Amino acid sequence: MNQAVIQSPPHFHDRQRCEAKRLRKRPPAEGSAAAARGIFSGTHDSAEQNRKQITGPDVQIHVTYGAATKDARRRLQIPKSHAGDAYAMGAFHPKKRTRTERFQKCRRNNRILEKFYDARYVDLRDGGIKSGSQLSCGKTNRSEPRKGEKNERTFRARRAEKRRKNGRVTVSRGRRSIRRSRSPYRPGDSVWISGKRHTVHGAHCGGSRILLDDGRSVAISKVQKVVHTGGWRLL
Repeated sequence: MNQAVIQSPPHFHDRQRCEAKRLRKRPPAEGSAAAARGIFSGTHDSAEQNRKQITGPDVQIHVTYGAATKDARRRLQIPKSHAGDAYAMGAFHPKKRTRTERFQKCRRNNRILEKFYDARYVDLRDGGIKSGSQLSCGKTNRSEPRKGEKNERTFRARRAEKRRKNGRVTVSRGRRSIRRSRSPYRPGDSVWISGKRHTVHGAHCGGSRILLDDGRSVAISKVQKVVHTGGWRLL
């Protein structure tokens, strides 16, 4: 059996009541735009229901509202969620529910060509090394002054020198990285390495290596199979 549930947005009926109250005080002239808005507000639900009935005559339609959905969800003892609201809508509540599947919207292309990596500074107060975001001006909106009480840029002594430990850089002086090529591996792609499936987190080293969901960095030569993700990804 095919069913459809029509639920008006929560703000629609508030706007409808305000419009009706205003029209009672000053009735609009016949044929005016205000009269047309009042007619539209009063016939929105019925017009939507009739349109659904015409496009799908074999579909059983139930009109519901947010308050009724909330009451049905509490009566059925279902926790608040998008899937729970979808199940509680209408008058048809099957005893056996299907498994809820969640999808995430994925961007198809990353058009950011430049990345900024802030330097690390020596703090005048304790001599420790902190990032630029920790010793920032603290401004969160345009109304706040740049040199206010939150400003900690004055405690920057100097940029921390680059030190190496066991061949690895421990402190960065800051840099700007510009991407000059596009990697064929995008975040969310599924790859098979040594017969096991992994999810790509990103690419680095000029696209010669990829980062997996477990934090490992693997050369693209070890990838046995790849399945590119589309606009949606199943979580």
